[in-house]
Amino acid sequence: PAAPSSSRDAAPPSAGQHGADPMSGQLPTTELVADAIIVGAGLAGATAAWQLSVLAPHARVRIIEARERVGGRLVNTDGSADLGAAWTWPSNDKHLAKAARAADVRSVPQWKDGSAVVERSGGECAASRTPFTEERRFMGGAVSVVHGLLKRASATVETGMAVDRIALLADGTMEVGVRSGATGAEQTLVARTVIVAAPPRLVAQRITFDPALDESVADAQRRTPIWMSDTAKVVMSYDDAFWREAGKSGSAFSQRGPLAQIWDNTDEEMGSRVGGSLAGFCFGEDARALARGGAGAEAVLSRARAQLKNLFGFEASKAQAVTAQSWSSEEWTHVEPSAPEAPADSDLAFGSPLLRQSAFGGRLVFAGTETEDELGHMEGAVVSGMRTAQEVSSTIAVSGGVSL
Repeated sequence: PAAPSSSRDAAPPSAGQHGADPMSGQLPTTELVADAIIVGAGLAGATAAWQLSVLAPHARVRIIEARERVGGRLVNTDGSADLGAAWTWPSNDKHLAKAARAADVRSVPQWKDGSAVVERSGGECAASRTPFTEERRFMGGAVSVVHGLLKRASATVETGMAVDRIALLADGTMEVGVRSGATGAEQTLVARTVIVAAPPRLVAQRITFDPALDESVADAQRRTPIWMSDTAKVVMSYDDAFWREAGKSGSAFSQRGPLAQIWDNTDEEMGSRVGGSLAGFCFGEDARALARGGAGAEAVLSRARAQLKNLFGFEASKAQAVTAQSWSSEEWTHVEPSAPEAPADSDLAFGSPLLRQSAFGGRLVFAGTETEDELGHMEGAVVSGMRTAQEVSSTIAVSGGVSL
């Protein structure tokens, strides 16, 4: 499905509707512009918008997204290969399955027929069993779920606009400071409620709250890792999935790198192959080199081609296209920690109850996969979007925003 159009494609709102034109130099008004403002148009924010259209169909919902696109940590190559989150586990991901059905997006099994390969640190290779069991991927890429949900949501979407301030006003409404990424122009919006659907650590460093959040909540936000922020994905595209003909699944694990895990990332449409692609994860210094670009990034990609040749034969070194996505280079995904990172088994890792704690009398709530105990998977994003939509719809009803 096509992505919903950005407000940048439409005539700008008049000052009487949405505050002053940010380009006019006039001071913005404080007129209520929405029952709910959602900060972030990734999977969590899109889910919240879709659920609000179900729970509070007459609510005015406005989504503010800092990137120039929707999807957050879901993004594709031109050939629909996932560069962010990709897999779903049907036995666990019941909420994600519901969202995908609403978005009219089908999934296909992760290819796992044939043998896998283990690459030792010295380059020696040994056959192994494929690591995949029930994993599935979404047709058209996982970001298609976001597009489908936003298409069904009764919400306006504004991209290229970053929220940097959220305040509780004396009358109980919420004031949201918004800054244009292109011009730096500032605008003030007022809403009954706000859903912040962004990584907690990013929120802690990029948004000022007035009054300040409880210190225990702020500390949990600062210490929670950002899922994918230290990871890069590399996709090599070919004319066909030649490894399948050789009896290989396209799956590999490597102690050598630069790709630590590799899999068949071929786009499947209605059961038939469309070309072929292999994808792999990079971590650590290799991921940071890809983020910096230049000669360092080229060196990593050159090593990746040689690695795939070693694993799958000469054809694997002759990719038709190479795409690398390093999430540590993404301004709205990666920030350096300002506090010690919580251990993986800590109560302050993913899913801490503190990350789900509302503020300002329930008018401010937090979503995002890190707020749920789902290992950073897409299921966590959807669960958080559903939770916050439920919380906000109740607050809207009590505050008299709409008749539910």
